[in-house]
Amino acid sequence: MPPTPPAVRSPRSRSPRWQGTLDKEAQRPDLSQVPGAAPRVRGELLVRFADRVSAANRGAVRSGVGATLGRKLPVRGLELLKVGTGVTGAVEALERRPEVLYAEPNYVYSLTSTPDDPKLQELWALHNTGQVVDGRAGTADADIDAPEAWNNATGDASVTVAVVDTGIAYDHPDLARNAWTNPDETTNGTDDDENGYVDDVRGWDWAAGDNDPQDANGHGTHVAGTIGAAGNDGAGVTGVAWDVSLMPLRVLAADGSGTLADIVAGLSYAAAEGADVVNASLGGPEYSEAMEDVIAGSPQTLFVVAAGNDTEDTGAHPTYPCSFPATNLVCVAATDNQDRLADFSNYGAESVDLAAPGVGIVSTVPPWTTVLSDGFEGAWSERWSTGGTRAWGIESSATRGQFVTDSPNVAYAPNANSWVRPRATLDLSRVPLRHSSSSQCYLIRGRLWPRRAA
Repeated sequence: MPPTPPAVRSPRSRSPRWQGTLDKEAQRPDLSQVPGAAPRVRGELLVRFADRVSAANRGAVRSGVGATLGRKLPVRGLELLKVGTGVTGAVEALERRPEVLYAEPNYVYSLTSTPDDPKLQELWALHNTGQVVDGRAGTADADIDAPEAWNNATGDASVTVAVVDTGIAYDHPDLARNAWTNPDETTNGTDDDENGYVDDVRGWDWAAGDNDPQDANGHGTHVAGTIGAAGNDGAGVTGVAWDVSLMPLRVLAADGSGTLADIVAGLSYAAAEGADVVNASLGGPEYSEAMEDVIAGSPQTLFVVAAGNDTEDTGAHPTYPCSFPATNLVCVAATDNQDRLADFSNYGAESVDLAAPGVGIVSTVPPWTTVLSDGFEGAWSERWSTGGTRAWGIESSATRGQFVTDSPNVAYAPNANSWVRPRATLDLSRVPLRHSSSSQCYLIRGRLWPRRAA
């Protein structure tokens, strides 16, 4: 059995700090939460069997805890199981079995950052001359010295960087030139390369379960542009690498959350398809042996991950994957245009390896069509009708502004049957929605949040 990670990294060594999850993708699993537990998919867990265990014995172990096979995951012996209820008890029972290496809930992880709204500002992170960013003058040369690097090299299309995120608008004018395509696959309804994914020409979308990893959130596209927006083309922005192959892998839904099973599958896919680098700007406080196995088991791939945005010391409050000890993992904190640690960024003497510009970054965004936008100010009830078992009201957030909720100023009530809808009829007939969750507003666990302008 693999060695137990240090106590500070163990999910059992500290209480969860998550505040809830988001559920917006069509046909996504039930993300409703057990009170006091870290976010997880209800009724699902991951189990890894030892190599010697036969298929028949695996079936017997599953039956012993009342579980059924959801799907096999791309790590030897790793499976997603459906248990209906009693995940904690099933995990404990499975870990007592000699056939099992480990079992853990199907945790939910979320984005560690949200891209800033595009503004008419220069790319200070690449070349900082002291220009003003969001009303604050920068410090000259507090940047990554991109122009100096470009004198030596501007990138190479043979290098593949997988963006394991919310997807990529791979048809964006500044990204299309550098969008990765699977050389061993064609769109013909057949799994040509026999990797388990049919027609994965552009990568894969685990959040929606299809072969179109288009971005319905914006974060992945923003990250992709920073990495590799086409350079020297007279348009838009430029990435650090002017030439690179960007592999879009969508493991997070439009609300920015995704399951452990999908993230493990995405990381595994990237390594198996030859990604030189994986960018994963996501995380959570729950240690996962399955995620650590994928990273440690792919030594040929460099995993670049975010330190997180909780203003915490990762030594005292680990966040994963940042806090994994793998030698092929680099964890990055964020700095501002004055070369200071961003006021939201995590830090850590052991887990965090370096810091890079992460405030006021201009990059690519998907070409969204706005069909509805509301800041929920003024007489909002004249624009929205509500009903159900709870009374709706207004709350506010420093990061999201005002929003309407069916649980104003109190904890969200489970199993509440409440609704809110616009009074005006929306014409969606000419809106090219790639995913059902691409609408301008989200319904998130009983709260209707306005999406910030992209």
